[in-house]
Amino acid sequence: MALHSDAEKSSPTVVRYGVLVLISAAAGSAYLTRYCLSVANTTIGRDLNLNDAQMGQVIAAWGLGYFVCQVPGGWIGNWIGTRKTLAALSVLWSALTVWTSLTRSFLPLWTSRFTFGLAQAGMVPNLAAVVKSWIPASRRGFASACITAAMSLGGVITMKLTGELLGEYKLSWRHIFQAYAAVGVVWAAAFYWYFRTNPRRHPWVNDAELALIRGTPQHDVREIDNDVPAEPPDEGRSLTGRMVRNLPLWGICIQSYFRAAGYLLFVTWLPAYLEYSFELSVKEAATYTVWPLVGVILGTMSGGLILDFVFRRTGSRKLSRTGLAVVALSLCAASTYASTFANSPPQFVALLATGAFLSGLASPSAWAATMDIAGPHTAVTMGLMNMVGSVSGFTVPNGLGILIDWIRKHDGNWDVVILIHVGFYVCAALSWLLVNPDRPFARADEE
Repeated sequence: MALHSDAEKSSPTVVRYGVLVLISAAAGSAYLTRYCLSVANTTIGRDLNLNDAQMGQVIAAWGLGYFVCQVPGGWIGNWIGTRKTLAALSVLWSALTVWTSLTRSFLPLWTSRFTFGLAQAGMVPNLAAVVKSWIPASRRGFASACITAAMSLGGVITMKLTGELLGEYKLSWRHIFQAYAAVGVVWAAAFYWYFRTNPRRHPWVNDAELALIRGTPQHDVREIDNDVPAEPPDEGRSLTGRMVRNLPLWGICIQSYFRAAGYLLFVTWLPAYLEYSFELSVKEAATYTVWPLVGVILGTMSGGLILDFVFRRTGSRKLSRTGLAVVALSLCAASTYASTFANSPPQFVALLATGAFLSGLASPSAWAATMDIAGPHTAVTMGLMNMVGSVSGFTVPNGLGILIDWIRKHDGNWDVVILIHVGFYVCAALSWLLVNPDRPFARADEE
């Protein structure tokens, strides 16, 4: 640890802001490689002679891999540290994106996306652990919002840029995927150089910043060591029992599935939905798809600010987390339902984007509430929450692929797709009624 002068010790250093920028960039980079497949969906299908149902299986393959490795990804972060874990995972999923670009048939394509999902599964649990270790409790809503907004920003860039490169510049989808993969490698190198798993071990962090992060007196911060394992091996069974009996954790996991299911329309089948239902070109569909994702970004950042503001003013975790989520998701369901009455692409997308903004308001609540009830077990608990949410990653795209294929063949009603998503948001709002962030399962001695 570098020595600091008395003047430096009087005010906190700002290394945590650099950390927040980097972990937000990780989320953006991951979504760049994750959802490029959605825009190139119909292009890849024609190139490899695959139908919509098969492409739905390919999109769902990522969700299956993502589901399998959520909790193991959190365990790995606890074992070797978030610094090594996140850097290694970013390099791995970038390599798997290159593999996707080299495939020539259904099975290799499906396998590449499944293993890609395995690699990306550890990202969210470890990003949550970084927030828990590096960000003060009163700013975790904003930090969580930055990460989740960056995910959607990565989606926006992917949708817009990939649509332009495929439609306007006629580039091969294979070359586009390979270029996107390089971004993850560059990020991994920058992150490994700058970041440390434990703020106490960072050479640029002074005692004042440590005290701010941990909410402890400055003279005590050197006595706290985040490298001590949060979960002793002989207490795993006790911890599992406490998690199973914790009703708020059940509520967080259930809402995670339905909220993710609603979001998946925007980043998987919406471009194809717009192409088919409104007879748009690939470029036009990609451009319209951007707006719901912009809504998610704006809603997420607003939700983080509102959450922190309400918590600072009222001191109520339940009001700032649960209250905000229930109201936002209920209004989201109403706006999404209203989109079924739209008669043109601009009207349809505007109402869908409004609903997306409202769904984004609830996103920071999920991260903050998980940290509230999990304490030092945040990485594994976030992995569990995200694992349940990721079930939608392989059930919803696959189901939508089958449904859209049926609608096209039988001239069915396209509103059915939207009404299903209205139901997802209603169920998500109801699930939040089970969540009381003031009921943690972590014991005081573990904190």
